[in-house]
This record gives sequence, structure tokens and C-alpha cells, in this order.
Amino acid sequence: MKTKLLSCCIAFMATLQLFAVNDFTVNDIGYAKLGGDSVEVGENRDVHGDVVIPATVTNGAKTYRVVAIGGSAFSQTDITSVVIPEGVKIIKNYAFRFCRSITSFSLPNSLTNIGDAAFEETAITSITIPEGVIEMTGWTFYNCSNLTSISLPSTLESVGPFVLYGTAINTPIYSQNIFVYLPFSYTGVYTIPEGISTIASSAFYEYVGLTGIILPNSLKRINYNAFYGCTNITSVTIPANVERIDFDAFKGCVDLTDVYVKAVNPPYIGNNAFSSDPTIHLICGVNEEEYRNNIYWNEYVLEYPVPNYTLTLSSDETQGTIQTLRTLACNNDTAVIYAQAQAGYHFTSWSDGNTDNPRTIIMTQDKTLHANFAVSLYNFTVQSEDASKGTVTGNNGSYQYGTELTITATPAEHYHFDHWDIQFESDEVISVNEAIQIASNLKHGEKTIQSYNIYGYITGNYRSYINSYFVASSPNGSDEFVIFKAQQSANVGDLVLVQSQITNYQGIYETMEGATIQIITNPNQNPLLINIAGNTQLTAIFAKEQYQFCYSCINGYGNTDYSGLWNYGCASVEDGQTITVTITPYSGYVFQQWVDGNTDNPRTFTITENMSVEAICIRDQSVLTLNTSDDETGRVFGAGSYDKYSSVQIFAIPNSGYDFAGWSDGNYMNPRYLYLDEAEKTLTANFEITSAAQYVVNVSAQNPALGSAAATNYVRLDAAPFDGCTFVRWSDGNTDNPRYMELNADIELQAIFEGIPSNVENTSSAKQRVVRKMIINDQIYILRGDKTYTLQGQEVK
Repeated sequence: MKTKLLSCCIAFMATLQLFAVNDFTVNDIGYAKLGGDSVEVGENRDVHGDVVIPATVTNGAKTYRVVAIGGSAFSQTDITSVVIPEGVKIIKNYAFRFCRSITSFSLPNSLTNIGDAAFEETAITSITIPEGVIEMTGWTFYNCSNLTSISLPSTLESVGPFVLYGTAINTPIYSQNIFVYLPFSYTGVYTIPEGISTIASSAFYEYVGLTGIILPNSLKRINYNAFYGCTNITSVTIPANVERIDFDAFKGCVDLTDVYVKAVNPPYIGNNAFSSDPTIHLICGVNEEEYRNNIYWNEYVLEYPVPNYTLTLSSDETQGTIQTLRTLACNNDTAVIYAQAQAGYHFTSWSDGNTDNPRTIIMTQDKTLHANFAVSLYNFTVQSEDASKGTVTGNNGSYQYGTELTITATPAEHYHFDHWDIQFESDEVISVNEAIQIASNLKHGEKTIQSYNIYGYITGNYRSYINSYFVASSPNGSDEFVIFKAQQSANVGDLVLVQSQITNYQGIYETMEGATIQIITNPNQNPLLINIAGNTQLTAIFAKEQYQFCYSCINGYGNTDYSGLWNYGCASVEDGQTITVTITPYSGYVFQQWVDGNTDNPRTFTITENMSVEAICIRDQSVLTLNTSDDETGRVFGAGSYDKYSSVQIFAIPNSGYDFAGWSDGNYMNPRYLYLDEAEKTLTANFEITSAAQYVVNVSAQNPALGSAAATNYVRLDAAPFDGCTFVRWSDGNTDNPRYMELNADIELQAIFEGIPSNVENTSSAKQRVVRKMIINDQIYILRGDKTYTLQGQEVK
């Protein structure tokens, strides 16, 4: 089996041979360039006898350093000896493989790496690996049947499999750090020397004579296949310093049933590190969680150390149960137990007469204890804080645990019920052991659960910490559970407020450590349903009657969507309280009056009932005044009263013979938008005499039979429909008539008319009139047909 397996391995490796390609030959030895001035000995199939490899070779005009013996360089040749010069650092895979005529090698001190099967099946009898070699990759001296001795360097860091397999060496071989070889004929238990940190791959491959192995405390790594097929090993102890057990390390060790691991934290193991499913024995103090969560260690049976003594506990579980707060362990002989009473019972004593609860027991021998319980009765009282404010209805007395009571508070006139003040005491006393966190869990009945939050009060004998969580089921025993979160630290007997998103849970809960907790879903509830869980005193708190007072300011139009709402609010006030309200509108609004007509601001109200008052706030106004520098020069448009902080459009129209010359604030836009941010604003439009530019105005009627059109001056156009007709628009779409235009270019327009349907006979007649304006030497003339007129209407010849 073994020979076949190894033959397959060697055959496989042989397929991976890489033969160097020679670049040149010197003295019948081929070389391959490596870059720069470095070369390696290349493939040499025709060399014979003694071979001397020089430290340098010259090819052409360049001298090269020989730094490596290439892969398969002399493989399967009949050379009888070889001299490897200093400077060679690497002997690559299969370099001297099957050189069966060589009986010895002298390796240079410069050597650092030896490749796979480099000297396989040579005839060497002994060899010294020089200091400086750090790696032997595997099968290095495989089947060198004459090899009887080898010396390994202290620098060796990595050794591959089967390095000395098939040799005649009959002593264990190891370097300063790595164990490499044990004679295959060895039988019995072998102890690997201290100082060894690594066991090489396949170092004990199929050593069937090996019945046991003692690993050194210095060991850190067991490489793959290290003990593969050691069928007679029955147990092994993994030292505490081992960091890694590679895959298949003990595969095939079919009789290996017990593995003793001394590491507190699990070392790395590869797949099938142990293939015989042994029991893994762990030490006391081991990190159990780390081992359980490790996917490879968890494949095996993990045996944890057991306590030194046995503590047997019992109780009548209809009355109460026993919780172990601190368990016994291999390194702990102290137990902490707690007797937890069921609803309606309380703990009385242990079977040996001890009444401590929780109880700390230092074990010196096996021990048996029984917990005793008795029925619980609790005092309940209810009262009013002040009989003049209100009264309460409820039965004071003693009650069994879990009794439901309904309590009602009735306020006096002018008062209302506010809340219940709750004082709660439990006869269960819990001491806080330094090794225990009390009240970390809750249970209801037999259920211990975790889920929703709840809002209410937790009371009882327990100790909590800020942000501690309390877990309990719903009081009706359903599968709905609740989580309580304390918002402040608390001591035994304190009342602790807890918050939640759920408000429909009420009942009595018990911590797993035994503290009783009373939940009142809403301390403002009236009537109040309460479950007796301890001595309880309720006090009804009353407050003077409250009224709702609301005020607001709306806009002058009375919008109900509060688009003009600047001041508003509501408050709860006591009967007869005086409230003064001041309305301060936002910028741009002013207070006008209250809805009832009152104009006081601020205004005082005396509250005797729910009241809602509204004030009217209106927009502030701004007055815009527009003037002209001279009424004969032009006109202005856009003056008036507007909402403050609004924008309005204004424009100026010059009279005939004048041009717009800007506003009094220096702005020349016309028309323009003006932002009103003052109470009053005044602007003046300036005009100036028209410049000497000449423009031609051609105005005509589209249908002379329906009307006429004329320009009476250079900025006004008139369209005059005849009787029975009406003006429609100008040819550019404008519908103004008369129409004012500021001339800055020649224009040509037609007036469009249409007839008015009528039974009245139209006797009008019309002829087309063509009107144009001309400016000659700063004088304006009007042309009608073939006649010319001044602006005063005098004909000019």
C-alpha cells in the first residue's frame, strides 16, 4: 500500500518537471540566463563523468555568476561527481534525480534552498546540509538507499514530506526546531525531544510499529500527514503551546480513541485532523464556548472536566423550585443556590435547618438538600391623601398571594383623581452574592421568557442596575412575553419605573432568583385592579380640577386652516386661575381685535370652564403714491394701497413729444415691480423732450369699408369703426383702442374690423386712410394720403 502510494506521488511530481532552456554552452555545460549577470545551470543530458561547475562563466564579452542549479539539470545522467561552486543559492527540483553513479556531494555554504527530489535515488552515503539552508521542500533524498547519515543546519525553517524516506539512516533526524525522520523500523513509544517546535509533514507516515508518541511542551505545529496511518497509537496528549494541527495529521490512526488537549483556547485544526472520531479530553478552566463554536473541534466528542463533588437538590415543585446561581465545576467547590417560591408560597428553610436564601455552600463532600416552603399572607391597606379632596373604596386586610382586588377613588367637588402612590414590601429577602447578578431574569409559572417591553412599576425585594433587563411572561400564562428595563439603579424594596411600548399587561411576576415583582400597568387607572404580591399600601392622590384653555390668532378673513395663525397654544389650568394672553403677530400682520369685539392686547381671562379664544390678525398695509415731474409730459399708473411686503407693477406713459427719463429713486425700468416694505412710499416719474430720431408710422384699416385707423400723435393709435362695425384687434394681436406706443423704430400696423349683425341699414361709406408720421429738423409732421399736416392740423404745402 505504502510503496504504491509513494510511487503515485513521485509519478505525479515527475509530470511537473520544468526543464530549463539553455541560452549558451561553455565547456559542454549549458546555462540559462536569469536576468542581469546571473545564470543557472540548464538542462544537460549529454554530460558524463566528473563535472566541475565554475563560479562564473563568460559568453561573448559578458561574464555571468552561476547562482542556481536548474530543474532536472543533470537528472538521469551518468555523471560520477560534481563540484558545486560558492555562490549557488538554490538547487531546484530534480536537479540530480536518478544520478545513480554519484556517491557524495559537497554543498556550498551559499546554499539556501533545496527543491523537490533534488537528490532522489542517488548513491550518496552521507551528506552535510550547510548552515544557511532554510528550506528543503520534499522528497529531497527519497530512496537514497545507501545514505546512512545526514547533518541538518540550525537555520532550517521548513521541511517537506518524505525527505529521508527509503534511506538507510537508523537514528532519529531533527534540526534545532524541526523533527524530520524516525527510522521506519522503530517500535514502541517515542519521545520527541524538548525544543522541537514543528513536526515535518509525513515524519511518521504509516509507522505501524509506533505504539505511542510523547510530544514536547515546546511543540507549536504538527504538519499535515505527520502521523498518517499510525494504526497502533491509542492516545496522544497535545501540549498547551500547540497552535496548529494541519489536515490529516492523525488521519488513519484507527486505534486512536483519546486525545488530551492541554490548551485553554482551541488550537487551529484542519479537516480530518483526527479521522477515528476520538474523544477530546479538555482541561479544567478550558474556554468551553470557543471549543463549542469551532466547526472542526465540534466534529468530535468534547469531554469537559467534571466537579469534584455532587450536590443533590429537591423540593415540592407545587410550592417552589431551586435555582443554582453558581454551579460546581472542576476548579470550583463552591455552589450558590436559591429557593424560589411559587405563587402563594414563601421559602422557610433547608432540610438541614439553614434559612439562608440565597445560600452559599462550600463543598467538602457530596451533599443532599431539600427546600421547604409555606403559604404566604400579605397585608393590604388603601387610603386617601386628604379626605377633603376625595375618598377611596377598598377592603383593608390580609390576603393570599395573587388575590385580585379592585380599588376605587372618588374625588370631591372641584377635584379629580390623579394617581395612586404605591408602597410595596415582600417578605422574601435576597442577599447579593459578589458572584451573582440578582434579577437578571424573570419567570411566570414554569416559563422563563424574553420578548416584548412593558410600561409600569416594578416593586419587590431585588437589586438591579442601570439598564438591567427583566424578563417575564404575561400574567395569564400565554405565550406572549414581556421585557422590563429599569431606568435607574435600585435597592431591595425600591419602586422602579420601567418603560415599554405595551400597556395592557398587569399581574405578579417572579425573578428566577426569587424576587417578587408587582406590575401595575397604569398607576393612573381608576378603578384599579391590583394583584397582591406582598405587603401593599395604596394612597389615592387627588388634584384640583383642571380646565383646558386655548388661544389663537387668525387672519382677518377667518380661515379655519390657520394659514394666518401666528400665536396659538393650549394649557391645563386650575379652576379660578387668571391667565393673561398677549398676541404678538408676525412681521407683516397687526392685531385688530378679538372675535368677540374686544380690542385689549394683552387681555386677562379668569378660567371657570374650558375656554377657547381667538384674536383677529390682519395684513399690514402700505400706501404707494406716484407723481410725474410735470403733468403735461406724461402719466403714471399703479398707485394705491397694498398688502405690506408685496410686489406691485407700476409704469409711466410719456405724452406726445416726450420720452420716459427714469424714476426719482434712480431706477430706469418701465414698467417695473416695486417691493413695498414701508408704510408709505412715494415715487415720481421723470420725462424729457423726445430726441431727434425719425420714425415712420404706417397705420391702415384692413377693410376700408368697415372703419378707419389713424395715429393722432406719435404715441397714440386710434381705430374708428364705421356704423354697424366693431374694432377687433391690431394686426400684431394687440386689442388696445386707443393704443399707446413708445416709438423706437418704424412700425406698420393694420386695424381689423368686423360687421355687427343688425337689421339697421348701413349707409356708412368709408375709404381707406393711410396715416404716417415724419420728423424733419426736429419738427413733427403727419401724412394722410397725399397731404401733410402739422400737429396743430394745418396743411403744409
